[in-house]
Amino acid sequence: MLITRLQISNLRNHSDTKLVPNANLNVFYGPNGSGKTTILEAVSIAGLTKTFTSSSDAALIQQGKKEYIVNAEALNHLDLPYKINIEYRLNQKKQIVNGNGENLLPKEVIGQIPLIYLSPDQKNITGGSPENRRDFVDRILSQSSRLYLDLLIKLRKVLKQRNALLSKFKQKEYFEASSYESWTNMFIELASQIVIRRAEFVNNFKDYFKSAYSEITNKSEEVELFYDANTIPNFDENKYSQEEIKEFYHKKAELRRTAELARGQTLFGPQKDEIRIQINKGIAREIASQGQHKSLLIALIFAEFEYLLDLKNEVPVVLLDDIFSELDDYRTSLVLEKVLSKETQTFITLTNPELIKINENFKEKITFFELKEGIVTKK
Repeated sequence: MLITRLQISNLRNHSDTKLVPNANLNVFYGPNGSGKTTILEAVSIAGLTKTFTSSSDAALIQQGKKEYIVNAEALNHLDLPYKINIEYRLNQKKQIVNGNGENLLPKEVIGQIPLIYLSPDQKNITGGSPENRRDFVDRILSQSSRLYLDLLIKLRKVLKQRNALLSKFKQKEYFEASSYESWTNMFIELASQIVIRRAEFVNNFKDYFKSAYSEITNKSEEVELFYDANTIPNFDENKYSQEEIKEFYHKKAELRRTAELARGQTLFGPQKDEIRIQINKGIAREIASQGQHKSLLIALIFAEFEYLLDLKNEVPVVLLDDIFSELDDYRTSLVLEKVLSKETQTFITLTNPELIKINENFKEKITFFELKEGIVTKK
């Protein structure tokens, strides 16, 4: 995918930025607070309908303004045009309109511009909580499968309702048996489908991951990826059917009913799953060195790139936010040479443009943009 034009209005310190990026590496440099990351956030909003950071939509609006607007134009691998306009006004629903003037839902946008992003916060994928790894898997599956995204959205809504019912009992000691059974059945039906698809993904993705890690390290270290489905015994060693998974969940719902009513929340299901990363047969989160964590993270990002490329038949757009603060020169060069050799459109932020050190053959593929207080100047 190739973004040919980007317009940003009232997004953080960008009042009215118009950008025509090149097809390869776009480097945005300037001091902290100049608006570098906001460029990448705008691309993320165009592709995912939200920023890749933890900021809320309201927090993205420029101070003193009431809305932000992101407008993007792109070409796919068949040179077919794609346009998207996303506007968010305070205390209102996000308005998303395509090039034909049709109003869209976020789920109809996600995956149209396949995106991969790497930022300092991403280090939590290998070293953080299970939630970080679930989010990583969900973001890949959501971009590659509309069905999975639909299931995930429904699951989150049902889980919210079921938790609200459990919390209601905890607070008022009133139990609606019929409602409980209804929401539990809906939750288990959706949860079982999510588990099946996550398991299939991990089984396919692990080969991409192992190949990428071997490419990065050139070492004999052994890495593995496993899917540990919450409350389902030896899940990775067995190929359970959806009906068997549902049976496990129904038994667990019965066993944990008293505890759930006491705590006011759901205590089983895919929202508690773990995607286990291993290195040399040990759990990476517990035993990996700082250098190994960095290599594991890059391997996951490289694997994500290749996986989405194969599944979507579309080269993903890559966002690299301040990677020089986390990666050493060797690993940074690996990342840059990877995206340049694949001829993928890449947006990168840094404070000093001289940090970019790559092969002379690639220099003609780089465009530098300087930022000062939300103003972008092509160099």
